[in-house]
Amino acid sequence: MVQNSAGLLDMKKNIQQNDFVSFDLEANGLHRYPERVCLLQFATCQNIYLVDPVVIDDMSPLKEIFMNSSIEKIIHASGYDIRSLDRDWGFKIKNIFDTSIAASFTGSNRLGLNSILNEHLILNLSENKIFQKADWTNRPLSKNLIKYASEDVIHLKKLRDLLSSKLNKLGRLDWVIEECKILELIKYEHKDKETAFLSIKGSGVLEGKSLTVLSALYKFRDLEARKLDKPPFKIISDRKLVELSNNWIKEKSKLDNIDFNEDNFSFRLYKAFEQGINSKNITRPKMNKEIIKISHDDQIYMKERLEYLKTWRIKLAKKLNLTPSLIWPLSSLSRLAKKSHKLESELSDMSIRNWQKKMFSNDLDDYLKSLFQV
Repeated sequence: MVQNSAGLLDMKKNIQQNDFVSFDLEANGLHRYPERVCLLQFATCQNIYLVDPVVIDDMSPLKEIFMNSSIEKIIHASGYDIRSLDRDWGFKIKNIFDTSIAASFTGSNRLGLNSILNEHLILNLSENKIFQKADWTNRPLSKNLIKYASEDVIHLKKLRDLLSSKLNKLGRLDWVIEECKILELIKYEHKDKETAFLSIKGSGVLEGKSLTVLSALYKFRDLEARKLDKPPFKIISDRKLVELSNNWIKEKSKLDNIDFNEDNFSFRLYKAFEQGINSKNITRPKMNKEIIKISHDDQIYMKERLEYLKTWRIKLAKKLNLTPSLIWPLSSLSRLAKKSHKLESELSDMSIRNWQKKMFSNDLDDYLKSLFQV
């Protein structure tokens, strides 16, 4: 357990003597708001370190480990971890090996850590939902939580070596290395406080006063969540928020005759309704998209061509024992289904990997020529 600055510095020195470190983290997003990282797990061949950011004020020494490109960071499904480190401390990570991505390129379908460990290392582990949903803010950590956190990193190096060996035999290790390199570009996207409510699922049907009320209720929910240190979904669900906004006249009238004091949740909700009702109507921002008119016949042909392209992708995926999405991005196939869109311009798109161009672009080009009868 690393619970002070001196211990953190000692850990950093020890990890820097290795060419790899396995890593994972635990956060409290299911229980607290705003979410924060509550534990960081590191493992070398000699030690497992559990770093406690709840009691350590200065976490900056970790930056040297994460940014050191000579130390490979072995992480499973790293996207969440990368965003969390960026959000809480502004840490970036260099030299990542993601075991989830690696497993997907060997043909694994179930990509949870336990599933992959069972498939590749034959460990016969079972999922423990209780620990996955624990509130990692609470101290002291129980022995069971410490054991669970340690086991998340203890097998990653062995898994990495086995997956690398399999990928090397398949000729796909370079594919995974390229995918993992792209992970370094991931960053945490901070929500715009004024427009965040527009991202709520189901809010697209709201306009005018209903949309304005949603904005006010969204801000009310955020304040309540921060005050109570609870995730927003535990205050009011997104679905309920949209329902309240869509039926604001009826929902506001339910509160009109309630006798409540100013400390009452219902009173604060009532005031949020009033604020939205009395505010100038919000206009949904217009998307700056170039509108291209496509005839009805062309739309039909585009759908047909897209289905043919998806068939091409599926056949290739089955041949290589990969999921179709790894072969070629669907968004790219959708663009290629347009007769005016050329493969040459598509190959410059950032969503197309170099390994995909090398492996599949010639085959795709031939398929497109036969499809368009060029």
